[in-house]
Amino acid sequence: MIYDPLPIGKTCRKCGVWKPAPLMRPNKHNKLRIDTICRNCFREWTRAYDATRKEINREHTRKYDSTHRELRCEHARLRRLANLEQFREKDRKFHADHKSQENQQSREWRKAHPDAVREHRRKRRAKLLKSNGIFTQADFELLKAKYGFQCLCCGQTEPSIRLVPDHVLPLAKGGRNDIGNIQPLCVNCNAVKHVKHIDYRPGSTGKPVTLRLPGF
Repeated sequence: MIYDPLPIGKTCRKCGVWKPAPLMRPNKHNKLRIDTICRNCFREWTRAYDATRKEINREHTRKYDSTHRELRCEHARLRRLANLEQFREKDRKFHADHKSQENQQSREWRKAHPDAVREHRRKRRAKLLKSNGIFTQADFELLKAKYGFQCLCCGQTEPSIRLVPDHVLPLAKGGRNDIGNIQPLCVNCNAVKHVKHIDYRPGSTGKPVTLRLPGF
């Protein structure tokens, strides 16, 4: 009578189930050439370990980026220049796939930051007219405070009106886009003045005056 030999296998030390050799991990240093853990248990353990290491690696990357920001930015810039067309194609594809989402985010940002939007539009207009100089919204807030938040034309004050920066010498006539060429006017007075060269600031003689403020 011929008996079949017993199948070769081991009990997995993780799940505690006896499994034949094909379901166990191979180990060439073992006498039976099989490990003490099955393939499924090792796969699950590897996934859990990778997930843990991934978060640790991310934290290390964040710390390195924060302490080597300039170096990483330079490397990124050089890599983009070396593969410019590839990056542009990737950007075009991303914008095409997320067009509606980006438009919605842009609308929400503009709604939440009206002062920044106005400042950007002023800079763009000055650039198109090739005007020198620059001023920020913070500079204009200091200028409004200097004149008591009052329109220099009609005399009304905020918040009953909204003051806007008006160029004493309009940009269209070669005026500079700096705080020395700005006077606070309400929206209506600014619209009436249009592109006229009128200086409403105290002590003006009707000629261009360079306004000197502390800190400018």
